[in-house]
Amino acid sequence: MLCTRERVSAMKILHLSDLYLNNAWFAWASAAADQYDLVCVAGDLLDMFSKKPPLHGMLLVKEWADSFPGKLALCSGNHDGNGPEMTPPAHLLTELAAEDRLRAEHLMTHERWMDGLGRADLVPDGRSELLPCGKRGVVLTTIPYDTLIAGHAVALGAILITSNTREFSRVRGLKLENWMAR
Repeated sequence: MLCTRERVSAMKILHLSDLYLNNAWFAWASAAADQYDLVCVAGDLLDMFSKKPPLHGMLLVKEWADSFPGKLALCSGNHDGNGPEMTPPAHLLTELAAEDRLRAEHLMTHERWMDGLGRADLVPDGRSELLPCGKRGVVLTTIPYDTLIAGHAVALGAILITSNTREFSRVRGLKLENWMAR
């Protein structure tokens, strides 16, 4: 990223959504991280239709976020339930291995489970952070709504890359690509 006093030139952002606990997609994002100034996952990290309890997915996301090699912004989607209602019942903790139990307890000490991911550089739901860029910086705010993501892409004339083309295809004027279908 080239930053000068007069202007901030192109910041490379990889904007993803709808990973639905697909390990291959999480691995791909980690492998691609060094090519971008920021990787933003805009919702639906979990899979609400999984047969496993949500806590399982939360722990997988925590493990991935802890080892992620770059700057990371996450916001929840409708499959993530990042509110107090998603706090797992205490009896589920007894079913976990000791290491997972400690990680789960950490997640459960926060009102929103994503706040418990524990990365110092994480920009979670509804927060703003000033990303360093010379003396000025760039403000990033994560907003957990697919319609805002689509509207932003339409306003910029950008192409939204998603595997969730069924949902996003309803947005008039939005250009879509599904790289997972290739």
